Amino acid sequence: MNIKIKDMKECCKEFRYNKEDGNFELLDARGEVLEIINLELSLDDEYAPENFELRVLHNNRDDCTEESIYQVYVDKQRIGWIFPIQALCSKEHNYAQNNFFLKYAYVAWWNLLNMCDIEIESLDGFDLLSMFTEDTNFLVLDKDNCRKIKDFSYEKYIVSLFFNGYAETGTGNSFAQAVPHDKTMKLQRQSEALDDVPYITELFKKQIPNEVNPISRFYIYYQIIEILISKVFNDLFAKFVDDLQKDTGDLFEKREELTEYANEKYRVKRLCNEYCRIDTALKNELDYKCKMFLSNIDRRSGSGMHDNLYLVRCLIVHRMYILDESAKKILEEIDDLFLDLIIQMINSFRYHPIDLSEVKIG
Repeated sequence: MNIKIKDMKECCKEFRYNKEDGNFELLDARGEVLEIINLELSLDDEYAPENFELRVLHNNRDDCTEESIYQVYVDKQRIGWIFPIQALCSKEHNYAQNNFFLKYAYVAWWNLLNMCDIEIESLDGFDLLSMFTEDTNFLVLDKDNCRKIKDFSYEKYIVSLFFNGYAETGTGNSFAQAVPHDKTMKLQRQSEALDDVPYITELFKKQIPNEVNPISRFYIYYQIIEILISKVFNDLFAKFVDDLQKDTGDLFEKREELTEYANEKYRVKRLCNEYCRIDTALKNELDYKCKMFLSNIDRRSGSGMHDNLYLVRCLIVHRMYILDESAKKILEEIDDLFLDLIIQMINSFRYHPIDLSEVKIG
């Protein structure tokens, strides 16, 4: 903590929880109380806050309310809780008397005070929570439980959090439909095959939550496709070289095969059909919207979602200037579905690459 008060030499660098009075006390260097933070909830200080990690997220969707308090799971392991800022300053929600929630609420308060680094006019009436926007949510992770998950890293669940409505910037995921929850939220790890592409995580942290222009959104989402089809090519090429080592066969036919691998449209097809698990209903709906978009501007449609998505991409890249307002409106609907598609792709992408260094020809 480092709260600097203007026109005063001292800074407030310490605080403590007064269990008897149920409040936090802000202290000066001599341990004297400078200000008291009164709390609505009767917190439980059983847990040591340093054993937990606090993440500040945003979710401005209509389905995120004061009651949106969830235990967060990975597989069958609870790794923490997530709740809106309003849950810390209200007794009206269903968890106001929940013993486990009150322990996590204490941890959240402690970490928020500990990370506080500001300069203010006065400590009188200091309101820590007013520093945050109304769409703020807190993810409190239990470090011990997280260590029980193989190779756990918060970064690998950024996409899944976004799918559920939460993001580190912007106002969260305001594009997708609400995800129904009971008392728990289950997170899915992104594909291990994509762990070497941190750019995907950065997109979901910064650009994707903040971009609202339909054309720009499509461009950003298609970057994910570009990343994935580059991996598809690497996989196909490695297997091509491996096969060539085993049987040179007809080299002309092999050359044709390699040319096909280099074709972007072909790789998009292979990506959608072989390298990812995509919900059939989502495929069909996105295919329908792409056809509608192409028909709206008198362009032919292709065969299948992968084909029509690629045609939309080519039209936006090469002839964006012909799009009228009705086409842009349809593109917004495509973007919403496209976002769901890339999330499913990121979570399910799979392949078993061959190490080319181990492949010898001749």
